[in-house]
Amino acid sequence: CAQAPDAAHNLARPGDDEALASPWPRRHLRSTQVRRPETTGCLVGSSSEPDQPARRSLRFILLVALANAGGVIGFLPLLTLLLPVKVAEIAGADRIAVFTATVIAGALAASASNILFGWLSDRSVSRGGGRRRWIVGGLAGLAASFAAIAFAATPTQIILAVVLFQAAVNAMLAPMFAVMAD
Repeated sequence: CAQAPDAAHNLARPGDDEALASPWPRRHLRSTQVRRPETTGCLVGSSSEPDQPARRSLRFILLVALANAGGVIGFLPLLTLLLPVKVAEIAGADRIAVFTATVIAGALAASASNILFGWLSDRSVSRGGGRRRWIVGGLAGLAASFAAIAFAATPTQIILAVVLFQAAVNAMLAPMFAVMAD
């Protein structure tokens, strides 16, 4: 077992109320494992390796890959093909300026919402919930954002519709990407 310098005085036993600094993260210890001072930090009980998560089946991995591909297919055509046409229809001669503002606002919304919805879905999982409601909510928002983009008639409306679109896509994709890590 690896020995850290001066580790003997930092060791904690289950039930200790005081927080002791330890060179080993306690979160990796199973509840039956104890650090013994006489062995300078070696674990008593099972191995010192953290619990290994259950392996995912090939079917699960393929379904998650298909869902991720579907998520990408859901937003890629809009951003690469349809959005430039819609912006040119709305903005006319100012299409480059409006398209630039739309893409920048969308990128900022995507960055912020990916972090936000990833964090929210992580909190849901840690509290006993799941990620499914975030994925379904993102899908509903995605449908609403497609309608908003279709009915946008001014540069401001198209920018807001793309911000909604990017937030919805990331509300759907951020939890979906985290499923594999779970």
